[in-house]
Amino acid sequence: MQKIGKKLRILRNLHDYTQESVAFQLGISQKTYSRLEKDESPLDTALIDCVAQLYKISKLVLFRFFETDEKVFIQKIAETNGVYNANGSVVQHQGFTEAERSVLFEQIKQQQQVIQHLMSELNKLQRN
Repeated sequence: MQKIGKKLRILRNLHDYTQESVAFQLGISQKTYSRLEKDESPLDTALIDCVAQLYKISKLVLFRFFETDEKVFIQKIAETNGVYNANGSVVQHQGFTEAERSVLFEQIKQQQQVIQHLMSELNKLQRN
């Protein structure tokens, strides 16, 4: 499983939340939440439930996100407009705002540009 803190930061940024607002909604201090994002503190069961409720996703989808490469997960959510197939069951996200979809598509576009650039550089190196 990849680091959970980075995934928490991605979820927070996708929803355009501040650390303070997430911490408040989870009932913890901003400093405690910051430690979660830095993987300095473990995410306990009660907080997992709260995080899933905050982002309006099931715990199954949240765990799948923690286990999946974040770029793949973000792309799947963007491609399906919030619907994510987790272990054969379809889970409907409450829906992304236009701004959230825009951020997701922009991230995908940037990743595709990076891939194209790297492929170009690789081709140049292979020719030499």
